[in-house]
Order: sequence, then C-alpha cells, then structure tokens
Amino acid sequence: MSSNYTSIQTLPDDQRFNGENFVSFKDIILPTGRLRGLDLYWEGRVTNPYNTPSPYTAPTTPTAVNDPNPTKLEYDLRESVAYLTLWMNIKNPDGLGIP
Repeated sequence: MSSNYTSIQTLPDDQRFNGENFVSFKDIILPTGRLRGLDLYWEGRVTNPYNTPSPYTAPTTPTAVNDPNPTKLEYDLRESVAYLTLWMNIKNPDGLGIP
C-alpha cells in the first residue's frame, strides 16, 4: 500500500487548540491522525530508521501509512506531516510557547 499522502489536515478555526480546549481538541485530532497513521508519530511508536543500530534492513517497497517501520524517506515525510498537522491546528503556537 503506498502512503504518499502528505497534505496537512486543518481543522475549522473554532476546533483548533487555543490553550483552553485540550479535551475537545484531542477528541477531534486523534481520530483525524489515526486515519493517516500520524498517531504513531505523536505517540513515539514509529521506529526511527536513523537511530536503528546496524544491521537495519529498510523496507524496499512502500510501507502502509500505519507501518511502524518506514523507510528513511517515508519517515522524514510522515514525521513532518505529523508535526505540521499539530502545528497548523494550534491557534497561536508561539504565544503558547510551543516550539
């Protein structure tokens, strides 16, 4: 299964995290992320192929979006999408002190 889906899902403004609505934000963003395997990155359940001791055998074919052992390229792309999905769904990340 190819997993080249890299668009960023943005929520309506009233559903984005604003520093006070964590419970409702979490209830919306987690299922959204699970559909695309992003929850694995948010929860640290994906093997980082750069930190895996030798001998690491990377998959030679595209992995499923929810595969915890992606190739280096897939890892880079999916980790970026996971981070940006959270970042783009926070109303004021700088003001909230989120790097």
